[in-house]
Amino acid sequence: VSVAAMERAITLNGVAVADNLAAFHYGRQAAHLDANPQTDTAEQIAMPTAPLEVMQPRRSETLAERIAVRREFLVDYQNEALARRYEQAIERVRAAELRVHPTGDALVAAVAESYFKLLAVKDEYEVARLFSKRPAGVALDFVAKLGSQFDPGFKTTFHFAPPFLARRGANGRPSKIAVGGWFAPVLRVLAKLRWLRGTALDPFRHTAERQLEKELVRTFEADMDILADVLDEKNYESWVALAKLPTGIRGFGPVKEAAAQAARAKRARHLADVMAQPLVEPTANGHTGRAREEEVA
Repeated sequence: VSVAAMERAITLNGVAVADNLAAFHYGRQAAHLDANPQTDTAEQIAMPTAPLEVMQPRRSETLAERIAVRREFLVDYQNEALARRYEQAIERVRAAELRVHPTGDALVAAVAESYFKLLAVKDEYEVARLFSKRPAGVALDFVAKLGSQFDPGFKTTFHFAPPFLARRGANGRPSKIAVGGWFAPVLRVLAKLRWLRGTALDPFRHTAERQLEKELVRTFEADMDILADVLDEKNYESWVALAKLPTGIRGFGPVKEAAAQAARAKRARHLADVMAQPLVEPTANGHTGRAREEEVA
């Protein structure tokens, strides 16, 4: 795998890009110095070989640009309807923020990042799409590109932890299974079937992880509905902190569940700070309501 390919993969992953690129190049240099001890100096180890523009890739300059990029991604990820859903939620929060904090955009920025993360989860369809898609300006998808870079006879192996087949290891986490290159056409078909995501025909909709992701989206949307009604100067910072909570929900399986549980506890504390009345939790259709004082009493 080329250095450029690794840099591209780290950048596309979008998580602590600058730090991960720095760690990657630091590791490369440390390995080189370990094999060539005559050049081993603290200064050489500390200085990554990648140029500054690679170590700190350019990000969109404005919040509007970042939102536009995410909206475009959601069209490819699912469809135009999901992109509009994302956009409309942000506009509603923007209207509330302008009413309370006309010169700030911290709340919209937090919602734009968190809501995107919740909507664009890396599920079975997305993994298939990423393996099957053709990047802009590239004539081959991932698997076909491998064939162009290696001599005939090489073998491709995919490592997955499908919810229906993966067994749990001693640590309680799903163990990955290996499948051969014959699975590539299956990925292409699955990528084309992403319109099934979340529908009654979706074979993955009943898995624990998909149910958790659905719950997280429902809860976040419900909170944003409440925000639009009760946001004021006093609770503004608390709402910003609450809106950022989904960014800390990472990983898959038990790791994600644990992170979600921690986020639920923090959400309860933030809601206690911003609301004077108890709240009814989101229902199955995503609607919420505030309990009347006499009902609580």
